[in-house]
Amino acid sequence: MIRVMKQLAKDGATGIHPSYYATAPNIISREKSILQEATGREVTFSRQHYIKVSLPATYRLLLQNNITDDFTMGYGSQLGFRAGTGSSFLWYDLTNECTTALLLHPFCFMDTTAHYELGLSAHEAFEQLNDMNDILLKTGSTMTTVFHNFSLGTAPEWAGWAPAYQSWLQQLSGMKKAVMHDNR
Repeated sequence: MIRVMKQLAKDGATGIHPSYYATAPNIISREKSILQEATGREVTFSRQHYIKVSLPATYRLLLQNNITDDFTMGYGSQLGFRAGTGSSFLWYDLTNECTTALLLHPFCFMDTTAHYELGLSAHEAFEQLNDMNDILLKTGSTMTTVFHNFSLGTAPEWAGWAPAYQSWLQQLSGMKKAVMHDNR
């Protein structure tokens, strides 16, 4: 696993996916240290398990652990932007009445939402992604997606998703597109 983490860190940005019960500074700090030691790189990106965000506690915890970018802002039960925007924005702490250094990157699509919650086939899901991309292009927004390793694997229930994903990426690379973040 450490070899895989090192390879991923070498090829691109990596971030922490804190454990489900990481609700205390010392737990996230320990998990972040393990990842940093394994990759040899500073970790400043995060996405919470099961989109588990408790405002304002989660974001304050991330800031305490020097996380600068979070990719959790999205829906688990529908497609679209939970924050109402496809642009990243700094989290505003209402209690303390201040803008923080935590940059939130809203996502508009998660594979498990499309598959489990909405019952979409791979073809239907990627048609929706294409429609979203067209809208995001017009507004100068960023397409941030969440795909899990298992959805792009060989499990029978995810048949067709890996080739559809590859085809979609090829299609996007051949056209003008919205800026894209893929949180795999």
